[in-house]
Amino acid sequence: MASRSTCGACKVRAMQTGLITGATGLIGAAAVARLGRHYTLRALNRRALSGLDCHRADIADLDASRPAFAGPPDPVARILRLV
Repeated sequence: MASRSTCGACKVRAMQTGLITGATGLIGAAAVARLGRHYTLRALNRRALSGLDCHRADIADLDASRPAFAGPPDPVARILRLV
């Protein structure tokens, strides 16, 4: 049986840290479930969140949310819902 190899791009992606905003919302929670398989995730969220490194702040408050963007996150996922 031939051995399976992982492509180099997949290895790099698995090492990246992603930041999800609104991780307890409907779409944010789905993004965490899906992206958590491929990335190390952190969250910027107004509510506490277990199982994930979470910075608690409202994204509309720039000074309070700025620390969440410091450090290693490579991709940032922000999903907006317009009403």
